[in-house]
Amino acid sequence: MNLQLVLDRALLGGQQTNSSYPANLGIKIKPFPWPAKQEDLGAATAAAFFNLLLVYAFLAPTRAVVGSIVREKELRLREGMKILGLSVRRGVVGARTSDA
Repeated sequence: MNLQLVLDRALLGGQQTNSSYPANLGIKIKPFPWPAKQEDLGAATAAAFFNLLLVYAFLAPTRAVVGSIVREKELRLREGMKILGLSVRRGVVGARTSDA
């Protein structure tokens, strides 16, 4: 028999009395026999530092890549406007008035 089945039978199938548990079971909770956890301040500080270092290491390259993609798309749109015969000024004015 497994432990769950034994506990179910003991709790639900026991004698019905006025006590808090049907089978008059005394339940005790015992902690695991491990020592108390100690916080290492140096490790916590190093973890925070390396997390920030990792974020800042990828921040500049990501910004550069996104900036170059945006510039490339802007140039492609300007070339398309020139092909269609629009001036750059009219395209910029039209874009600003339609986005608002």
